[in-house]
Amino acid sequence: MLKLALLVGLVALAFFASAANPTNPPPGTLLQVGITGTIGVLLDEQPTDTRTRTANFAIGGSDSYWRAAVIRQLWLTSYRLIFRPYWYRWDNTGHPTAGQLPIPMDQLSISFTSAAVRTTVDGHDVVKREYTVSSWIVTDTASAMRADPAFKPNTGTGIVREKFTLPIDPYLIYQRTGFDCMDEGGFPVSSLDGENPEFYFDDSCTPEPPFDATAGPCGACHCSGTSTKSCVDSVKDNVGRADVQITYTRMPWNENFARSIEALVPYNITYENGADIIPSAPDLLHNYLGYQYFTPSSCTNLECGGTPGWRRLLYFDASNINIGGKGLEIGFISYEAEDASTFDPLAFHNLYYWDSCHKHPHFSAYADYAFGTSPGRKQGFCIQTTGRTLNARWSPIVTDSFTCSFQGVETGWNDAYNAGIPCQWVDVTDVKTKTKSVTQPLTLHSNPKNWLCEGTPIRDSAGAFTWTPTGEFTATGQSIDKQACTPTPDYADNNVATAVTTIPVDGNGVLTATCSHAGHNLGPKRDCEMTLRTQLSSCTAGAQVNLVCTIASNKPSQVLRVCESSRKLQSGLACRYNEAHMLGNFVVRPGISNAVSFTCPAARDSIETGGVYSTYAGPTFNGGDATAPITCQVV
Repeated sequence: MLKLALLVGLVALAFFASAANPTNPPPGTLLQVGITGTIGVLLDEQPTDTRTRTANFAIGGSDSYWRAAVIRQLWLTSYRLIFRPYWYRWDNTGHPTAGQLPIPMDQLSISFTSAAVRTTVDGHDVVKREYTVSSWIVTDTASAMRADPAFKPNTGTGIVREKFTLPIDPYLIYQRTGFDCMDEGGFPVSSLDGENPEFYFDDSCTPEPPFDATAGPCGACHCSGTSTKSCVDSVKDNVGRADVQITYTRMPWNENFARSIEALVPYNITYENGADIIPSAPDLLHNYLGYQYFTPSSCTNLECGGTPGWRRLLYFDASNINIGGKGLEIGFISYEAEDASTFDPLAFHNLYYWDSCHKHPHFSAYADYAFGTSPGRKQGFCIQTTGRTLNARWSPIVTDSFTCSFQGVETGWNDAYNAGIPCQWVDVTDVKTKTKSVTQPLTLHSNPKNWLCEGTPIRDSAGAFTWTPTGEFTATGQSIDKQACTPTPDYADNNVATAVTTIPVDGNGVLTATCSHAGHNLGPKRDCEMTLRTQLSSCTAGAQVNLVCTIASNKPSQVLRVCESSRKLQSGLACRYNEAHMLGNFVVRPGISNAVSFTCPAARDSIETGGVYSTYAGPTFNGGDATAPITCQVV
């Protein structure tokens, strides 16, 4: 999920605690989770001819439709709950006074306490419903006590409350609020992607000056864009606010009930005495095609095996889950960001190396990616615990490895990379899709060189790691070593995951694909379910283009998206709403002349000389209206 580079140099808290034996586990701790909130559908962006139909569509939505929206909204709490220690005091020894409290997103019981009604929220026209959610967390007692002092017997209240200000409509957050709610401080710059706002959403973000890369690493909310509003104000002004409260209550232990929750765990512990990392196939299914321009000197081009110019990229989420009975141990990585002199590669026997472009250590053998025979190139830089997958007493709820200073993956947790992070893609530019789509497996191979210890590290008499050669060497001839390890039996048998994936015909992409979530299909700012209209329209590079566009008076309003095109690829670039190569986004209303103006693409290089653009279109209300022909004339 998140690749936090925060708190570099943080004093390591502790090494991983031993996991309980899942075949005969001792009692743990039960936390009851109760959530109250409001969910809605924003109507403001719909023109007058489609707004009532959109409202009726939402009012008539099934409970499953609304439950999906609640889950999307609650995902916006994940950043703060998984990295909760950052929002609390740290004591004078560098230890946080609170730990993680992630809710089990796959085990939520959702009920509605009101019908869907059309109303006004913060001045916005919305359809809304009230809801409650109940769930349970099963974990070990020691980590529950570390999660919050309130859970400690005889001293705490047993109750913890977390409050959030969330958008009442949980879809298209980045498109509607820009950078205001996006916390990029723990990511490589330019990782933010509109498909994954839940990995960045932070309602505590406030306005900040533009990020200055020369002043050091980004440690604030906004790194690749500027924000002039707080997240709370931006949500109020652009969407409408929903107050959501999560209440955790420590309950008496009930063995039978705990076992019924643990029976829902989708993975079995494979080996009680060591780590076992497996890639998640379901995460690979969240993949989509996009376009990106690389300059010859860009870090992405240099580090990800790219080629300068416009490239067609298959983006995807990827995560590795530790289903072993012990944590994957790496430990304390000492360096100061941006300062190569503070990093000693020999401390980890050259397993990590300093990357002069990204200015932090890299680990080159974390994973291999491929679409068919087209390879990717994964550059790992922070192996950390980012999400809890196993809701069981042998999976602690608090982990020390949530920073890039102290790395590893706790048992029952995952280390996830969301699409948008540099190198989190496969370049499919050369896949032949001029006349037809191509379907191949998208493959993730975790720990391909066995440089991570999937098992139990072999330590010396002082408890320190021991090392063994990998058989590979640095550019200066030094041996690259790995931890000596007693491996988990058959650890490599589950290190490959695949997802059958289709690359569409040239000029198409996520913008023309089926929406990944039902709520994404409403409104002119959506980045899915549009149709390629024109692919290589000519204009004068750098000049203003003025069009008049019309649709028949008996047709519904349409959205017209104007994108840059590529001369080298000879295709449109299927731009998304927040991407720089989107030239304009317009609502074309029926029966009137609609003015459409944008700047013709300028030259980018000797091949991409500008002067060509593409258009995409679809109904503003995509819950029932059809695409209608749009006629445009140059004026």
